[in-house]
Amino acid sequence: MAQASLATAEEFVDAINRHDLDALCALMSEEHGFIDSLGAVFQGREALRTGWGSYFRTVPDYCVAVPTTSPSGGCSARRATASARCALERISTLSRSILRRRVRI
Repeated sequence: MAQASLATAEEFVDAINRHDLDALCALMSEEHGFIDSLGAVFQGREALRTGWGSYFRTVPDYCVAVPTTSPSGGCSARRATASARCALERISTLSRSILRRRVRI
């Protein structure tokens, strides 16, 4: 079970790094949920397809690195880092609105 979960996590990271929306969404349940770093909640595979697509266009060099895997109690703990550069002029009007509410620009 832990090996299957680890393989799925690796596929998820690979799909993100390829910016492959079809592969990424194939790994999600229809009810898949995601909480971003600002605390915004996104629910549902199609909402996440739209969100990831927008994010990949806004941050075209986004990637995730997962250098270590540590077995822990029958599951695997993973430490990941993400990196990207983003020009502010590429952020959509909606993203600016979210940023204003969260960061009070």
